Amino acid sequence: VALVSSASGSKSQDNTKKNRIQRTQKKAKETELEDHLRNIKSSLNKASVVDSKATSSHI
Repeated sequence: VALVSSASGSKSQDNTKKNRIQRTQKKAKETELEDHLRNIKSSLNKASVVDSKATSSHI
């Protein structure tokens, strides 16, 4: 039983390494997407502020 458990233990280590790499790549993609959405929101807010100033100055 000890031999089997040690063999599976080494396999699980390889799997965790792969999983860790995949997880970090997923996280990187998620954070990129969040940053992108945040940039879009901030740019929209800036645009709306500019629009409101432009319309108020016309009045």
